Amino acid sequence: MLFILHKWTPIEELDVNDTLQLKDNSIVVIENKIIFPTFVEVYNLEIEDNENYYVTEEGILVHNRYKDELKTRNNVAQGEAGTYQSKTCGDTEFLIEGNGEKVWADGIDEVTNHAQDAKYVGDVHKSPYVENSSAPEFLQIKIEDELERYSKVINADDNPLEGLEIITNTEESAKYFQKLLDKFGVNGKITIKK
Repeated sequence: MLFILHKWTPIEELDVNDTLQLKDNSIVVIENKIIFPTFVEVYNLEIEDNENYYVTEEGILVHNRYKDELKTRNNVAQGEAGTYQSKTCGDTEFLIEGNGEKVWADGIDEVTNHAQDAKYVGDVHKSPYVENSSAPEFLQIKIEDELERYSKVINADDNPLEGLEIITNTEESAKYFQKLLDKFGVNGKITIKK
């Protein structure tokens, strides 16, 4: 995949006049597209830490499509939470694995190489995503278990993901999730999207 206009694009979808950003941040325009009717030997690279790398003397940024190899399922969240997840992370969830653990990520941001998890809060007083809310304790234990599994998966040596982005819609839940990221040693960030 190539990085074009702030997103990863499969090479077969490139067209004449598309632009590519090179290693030195300059932009080049594709002037011609030729598909050769022959087989070429290719190699599957295992890249440690980051699945993005530069090729050719010009330094074209490419990606080895880690996300395409993962087991997927449709968004299983319902109601407002499901709508929020679809809006912020898309309609496909990805099963990520590492260190003997598995977790369904709501999305994967291929630009930042972060798993994504959407956490919608309807009522801050009742939400399990807000500290000291009236939500039952077992729900918060379940959330902590999920974050601990994310930590183990993302910190696995054989996992190319660099972190976790939790997308939520309130300041209160953002503070709660930042505490959990810190507690479980998860490299990540909190994004608030209304």
